[in-house]
Amino acid sequence: MKEKLFILDSEDNLLTVTTKYIRADFEETVEKPVSLTIEFPMNDDDAELLVGGNQVAFHDLKGDFRLFDIREVDDDDGDATEKIVECLPAINELQDVIIEEKRPQDKNGEEMLGVVLENSRWKVGKVEDFGTASTSFYFDNALDGLKEVTDLFGGEIVDRIEIDKNKIVGRYIDLIHRKGRDTGKRFEMGKDIKNIVRTVLYYPKTALYGKGSSLETEGGGHSRKITFRDVEWSKANGDPTDKPKGQEWVGDDEAREERGIFNPETNRMEHRFDVFEDNDEKDPEALLHKTWNAVQETKKPQVQYEMDIITYYDIAGYEHEQVFLGDSGIARDKNVKPMIIIDARIVKWKYDIGNPKDGQLTMGNILDLSDRDSDIDWVVDKVKDESGNWDAGGGPITDEDFPDVKPDVPQNVQAEGLFRNIVVKWDFESTYAIANYEVFASQQKGFRPDGTTRVFRGKTGRYNHEADTDEKWYFRVRAVNTHGTPSDFSDEVSASTVQLELPDLEHIIPDFIEYSIYEGDDEPSPDDYKYWLDTSDQPYVLKRWDEETEKWIPLSPIHADDIGAVDVEEYQQKVDDILSDLEDKADAEWVDGELKSKADQEELNSTIIDIKEDIADKADLVYVDGQ
Repeated sequence: MKEKLFILDSEDNLLTVTTKYIRADFEETVEKPVSLTIEFPMNDDDAELLVGGNQVAFHDLKGDFRLFDIREVDDDDGDATEKIVECLPAINELQDVIIEEKRPQDKNGEEMLGVVLENSRWKVGKVEDFGTASTSFYFDNALDGLKEVTDLFGGEIVDRIEIDKNKIVGRYIDLIHRKGRDTGKRFEMGKDIKNIVRTVLYYPKTALYGKGSSLETEGGGHSRKITFRDVEWSKANGDPTDKPKGQEWVGDDEAREERGIFNPETNRMEHRFDVFEDNDEKDPEALLHKTWNAVQETKKPQVQYEMDIITYYDIAGYEHEQVFLGDSGIARDKNVKPMIIIDARIVKWKYDIGNPKDGQLTMGNILDLSDRDSDIDWVVDKVKDESGNWDAGGGPITDEDFPDVKPDVPQNVQAEGLFRNIVVKWDFESTYAIANYEVFASQQKGFRPDGTTRVFRGKTGRYNHEADTDEKWYFRVRAVNTHGTPSDFSDEVSASTVQLELPDLEHIIPDFIEYSIYEGDDEPSPDDYKYWLDTSDQPYVLKRWDEETEKWIPLSPIHADDIGAVDVEEYQQKVDDILSDLEDKADAEWVDGELKSKADQEELNSTIIDIKEDIADKADLVYVDGQ
């Protein structure tokens, strides 16, 4: 069935619900919704409602109600028969909301979201456990504030609304660990993939100059910046590479040989250079470590894969093949030379909400070409936040006052599986130099810990990971200092939740537990409900819809004969028949409730009374005055 479009006015009142659109392309990334483009017939009466200022809502593939604002409408009434409506995410209005100077400290995700959304009409929704964090806002807009929250905790946001009685009753922001999951799914040309394009941005840097904090001169001014010129590295001493004293850059020789610039005069590959800056770093040794780590990132070409795929959404029998935004999987195309084999995450998708079986996916890296712009933003924020103490010796003690020393790997990491959760523990170091611990989790053994698999950040030695029964999870933990420098990852540990055999489940849980139960006098539609509490008569009866007979079947007895019971008249007739038979066999007659015969009257009467009482017990009746 085609997904419904809900059209609302600017005051959140529902104007109409329609499925008469030609197509409606929805685009979203793991970070945020992007756009909704609706193609609508001009001659339909509802076309006049698709005007700037109105709003459009629909249910996405996960069932969340998403809201968009109509911003651009192409309704040329010349030869065109379709109206093109461009919509932007309603969440963009948070750009118009300002967070005044706030410095939330040691707040969890729910509290931090509350600070960001305080002056808006959006509310805090579902928030998963991320531990605590601290930050500061200085007249930032709330949309940027949401990004700051996800950067702090490592989660991702979902925007959604709720509609009741033809009106929007709530706008919510959820903070979750990640959209999608590690599926292990394989995307194959000819099966899932209709077309695949690999884009490589080949701008690697194989060596970087390092620049740290400014040095203060005798007059109180600042001149040159700290470098690692006087630090020496040697592979023979266990260092990552050779870096002689006097050299202000560090490079990766393997990357130079593979991706450097060929020099015909020397007949060798030369380094591609750039500059790494950390304006807070005051230790030359630590600056060298940071610069070397930056080389390991900049030496890699950035790769992005765009695919036209079959989502298998709503195709019976192919539920296991469905994919969603944020899922991780493996894509292969053997026809491309070299063959494409990537293990990556779906970071963007686009599909027609009226026909979601086909879609366009982007897997791989989200490309960020604005590093230098980010550096400028950092400088502006630094001036704002520390305007009274800019590089001065006084002022309050901050995280930057601790030396930037790489933390040790967390020790004694353990995972213990319980019923529907797994407890991960490690030795907690209560030092100020460690800002927090980060836990990474996946159901894939040997997974690569990164932002998509981070499930917890906080200053504690314990994390409770929620899961379903009979699931195995793998974990790695690392510590992060106050400068953001992480330790190496711990070894991978794993644990499984409790496994319940299917017969046990069937015995413990009734099969109607997963369905909603309708309560009312009139029978509901079996398309909406499978169980019905019939209240049309006393006592109420729970009924189940039977697909074979297409009837509502009671789950408990309704009439006496349903359990083999008989009515009173039938019971009395059977008693009379037994007495008559006894009279004949005993050559006697029944007088005043007693049997008179040649036989032993006392013994015979006792036997008959026992028989009557036994019959009465089985029929749940009381025998009085011979009846």
